[in-house]
Amino acid sequence: MKAVFHPTDLSLDAIMEELPFMKASYTDLNVLRQDVTDLFSFFTSNQQSMPFYTIKDANYDSLRDTFTDAYAMYVAAAQRLFQTPADIYSFFDCEMIREHGHNFIPYAEHTFNARGMIGQTLYGRFDAAVDPETERVTGIYEFNGDTPVMLCESINLQNRLTVSATGSSERQFNDWYFAVREMLKDQGLRPQRQYAVVCATEQVEDLATCETLSQVIGEVATCQLLDLDDLGFEHSAPSKPFQVSATGTSLDGVFILLPWEDMVMTFPEAFKTWRSWANNVAVLEPAWRWFISNKGMLAYVTHLLETDADFKTAWGHVPHLPTYLSPKRFIDAGKPYVAKPMLGRLSSNIQIFDEGGSLKHESDGLYPDGPRVYQQYCAPGRVEGRNNFILGMWMAAKANARLATAATLCIREFDAPVLDLQNERFIPHILVPAE
Repeated sequence: MKAVFHPTDLSLDAIMEELPFMKASYTDLNVLRQDVTDLFSFFTSNQQSMPFYTIKDANYDSLRDTFTDAYAMYVAAAQRLFQTPADIYSFFDCEMIREHGHNFIPYAEHTFNARGMIGQTLYGRFDAAVDPETERVTGIYEFNGDTPVMLCESINLQNRLTVSATGSSERQFNDWYFAVREMLKDQGLRPQRQYAVVCATEQVEDLATCETLSQVIGEVATCQLLDLDDLGFEHSAPSKPFQVSATGTSLDGVFILLPWEDMVMTFPEAFKTWRSWANNVAVLEPAWRWFISNKGMLAYVTHLLETDADFKTAWGHVPHLPTYLSPKRFIDAGKPYVAKPMLGRLSSNIQIFDEGGSLKHESDGLYPDGPRVYQQYCAPGRVEGRNNFILGMWMAAKANARLATAATLCIREFDAPVLDLQNERFIPHILVPAE
């Protein structure tokens, strides 16, 4: 991997063209322009010399296969988890499971076993360390399959930047949009099907991600982009209770950019009655994805790799970083490790410990309390002349299947030891021939 620089024509107006649905969510277009300016300032301020990371064509298949296999490993672990539900309370202990697991767990298992849109997934992103010399994955940090953002940059802006720099849309690893659109067609979605994509519209990062999801669903079905306050749950319509509040339109499917534990804790009554609507309404991402997005899954996969010979034979080649519910293994071995909140997001409250167990760095965030996991430390990559980076891979699900394929590569660069929203920036990539 190398850093190369190209002039681009990605102006603020060009970015706004990628966000047509977003305009309807703002009453003041000047405020919209300012929010978009702030969110995408790195792109507009680097028009004259935009950094790109190069990825060799010859390494495309290896990267795709690594993440596709990693996802299949997580799905296999989830299947094992539902077969041994006692492990859920050991590896996924949290307030939501303790208080509402008796409703949530069977509902999640139902979505795992369902076909059609009830169990269907749309997206999700792996974060991983990559050796910039070999362009091979050195360690997978985690899978973000519940509420990941930065989809607009990875899909829409990546394409605009690549075309601007190279004159072609072919020099990129960016197939997510097309793959998901075809999957939705294969699932039988038609214009008469009513869908909504819902988020906190005052959060421009969330809105940009939901804009992209609305666009792809809207190519196949009727899809509205709504604020959380515009989504209603009508108890008098038990078989299709999710509705657009303003019109009373019953929804066949709804994507809600809100963590599952927050949805269940905030609206427990809705999930007490899941058996009446679960086969009629697809709630995306489906509930089973909460388990493979939870960092407890990192420890559970390590447990399976260390205790189940068949699981290790099938998945031992995946660059999974050993993770435990206690730091003791790392402390006893004198190895550096990282502590992560089990339900943490946005790289919040991550701690890095050295070989002697001393705290070397800690990120801020909203998850200072609650259960944690402890993962083997794996340093981020660093391209010559640039700062730290991690590689992300967006997954595109297959129709009528739990599996997904690696579809779009994204790179996030950051200055601190741990990535966070305050210091990260999306860096586009270009596929290049091997030297």
